[in-house]
Amino acid sequence: MTKPEQAEKGNMIRSFDDLTRDQIAIYAKELNEHFRKERKLRMSLQDRDGQLEQRAREVTALNHMLQQHLLEWYKVAQEYREVLSAIRDTLRVGAISSDETDELGALIDNFVPTDGASPDTLGVLEAEVH
Repeated sequence: MTKPEQAEKGNMIRSFDDLTRDQIAIYAKELNEHFRKERKLRMSLQDRDGQLEQRAREVTALNHMLQQHLLEWYKVAQEYREVLSAIRDTLRVGAISSDETDELGALIDNFVPTDGASPDTLGVLEAEVH
């Protein structure tokens, strides 16, 4: 190989080395950017997981509160039915006319909740709350 050919070959080798170093620098920069993006995404995901867990706790607490409220309401409704039943029994035995008894009975029937609450429903609710 002649000296000019060797010089040209040496320049090519140096230019390939320079190109390789430039590529490595670009890859290193891109890799660093990807790591930063990944870290940022992971932190965002952790924040969202925390928010989701908080919301799940809130929904669970609200559900528990609703079940307690329904349990209390069903107990009151049951007591209300028992009172109305006692009033009906009193009206049947009482000394009022049958027309008045019918009117009062119809009035009482209009006040009876029609929610379908029953002692069975009450037992299921009590079991869920406790």
